[in-house]
This record gives sequence, structure tokens and C-alpha cells, in this order.
Amino acid sequence: MDLRFGSYDIVPFPPGHRLSSDFLEWNRAGRHGALSALVDAGAILAALEAHVRAAVPWRLDALLIKALALAIRAEPRARTLFYRLPPRLVRFDDCHVTVPVQRVHRGQPVTFLVTVKDADRRSVRDLSFELDQLHNAPEEEVQDFDRWLGFSRLPRALRRLIYAPMELVPGLRASGMGIFGLTSLAESGMDEFRPVGAATVSFGVGGLGQRPLVREGRLEARPTLPLSMLFDQRVMDAYQAATFFQDCRRRLELAEVGTDKD
Repeated sequence: MDLRFGSYDIVPFPPGHRLSSDFLEWNRAGRHGALSALVDAGAILAALEAHVRAAVPWRLDALLIKALALAIRAEPRARTLFYRLPPRLVRFDDCHVTVPVQRVHRGQPVTFLVTVKDADRRSVRDLSFELDQLHNAPEEEVQDFDRWLGFSRLPRALRRLIYAPMELVPGLRASGMGIFGLTSLAESGMDEFRPVGAATVSFGVGGLGQRPLVREGRLEARPTLPLSMLFDQRVMDAYQAATFFQDCRRRLELAEVGTDKD
């Protein structure tokens, strides 16, 4: 009986990994490091404007998800999760992303964490349609909405019991909690947002706005997005994380979404 969910491989610990892991555990240090930078959003805004009259207009969060998912696809460490029982690294072939979705239910704002599957393989148009449905469609038209409500109403101990197998069975964690996380507050005006690190890499995007930025030696007012990334130091060291983060920033500044033609 095959109990695998999705495609993944158990990978060996890289040299030096056990030593750095021991250091984190012995010193009770935080397992996550943090990086942040300003992203020039000129190309992002141009891409959104070019598709504003499309049958399904592109959403900013959909473009961010697609560009970051392509960066995740290109960096195997970002698709590798740490499991404690037994200690091992599991590298996934999936690029599922977990995003918060805020709705108003019976006059009260509620937020759910939703996993969007295969973000790297889907078009921005397709992602935009799914995200728009999740955020704006009537409750009865949103798949699994009743399940979200039911799960959120369970006692805390029972919810934790349901989550427990995700620490043991690799595919359950990937499909239930995603491979990476993204929380975008781009429309909120916040200068910066630091995400919660549930995966190896989790991204937070602050408010979109005009900020001073140096381009070709000149100081200009440019549309920018503050980008933050939390990374699991048990999987990626600071140097590896910095190189990966620079690739994420580059892809966003180029509005790189692969061969997406929608």
C-alpha cells in the first residue's frame, strides 16, 4: 500500500549540517533567520497594467506567488523540509504555497490559511482566478469553506492532534501546510511585514508605495515592495539563504513569470 502523497525524496544531510543543527539546539537559538530588502515594483505594476483588461485580470498576489514559486523550483533547498522524528531532510517536487485568506463571515472578519497547489506550474491568470474566488466568491461557492469553519471550531487539543501526523508523514505536511508561505500586505500601507516561519522559507510583503531607491547611482522615488523572508537555519545557512533571496528579488523586479502568456 503506497502512502506517499505527492513526489518527494529523502536527502542526506550536507557536510557541516549536523554541527550547525547541534549548535542551534544546544544554545536554544531561534531556528529561523530573517532577510529583508526593497523590491523595485516598476515591472510588476507594468505587468499588472498590461493585463488589467484581460478576461481574468492579474492579481498582485498571484504574480508574487508565481515569481517566488519559480525561484523555489530553481532552489532545491527551498523545497526541503526538516523532520525531527526521525531527524531527516525531505526534498519535495511540489511547490504548494500557503496563503492567508480573509473573509467576512456573519459580519465578522475571519482569516484562514489555504494551500494553493502547484504554484510554479500554473499561469498567473489561473492563480488570479483561484485567489479571487477564495477572497470574493460567495461562501457556498468556495470549495472547502465549511470544512475550514468546522476545523477552526474544534478544540485546540484536537486541532493539534490532527496536525501531529504532518510532522511524521512528508506528503501530509506538503499538501496540508504547503512547501512555502506568503503573506502579502501590499494593499495595507505597512512599511514591512515579517512572516511566521512554518516552512523552510516564508515570505512577507509590505505595502506598495513610492520610496527612495538608488538606480544607476541616482536617488529616485520608485514604486517599491518591502520583501522579507524567514528561513529555517536547519536547512539553509545564511549564505545560501542570501543567494536564494537575491534570486527571489531579481525575479520579482523583472516580473518573471516564466512562459505565462495570459
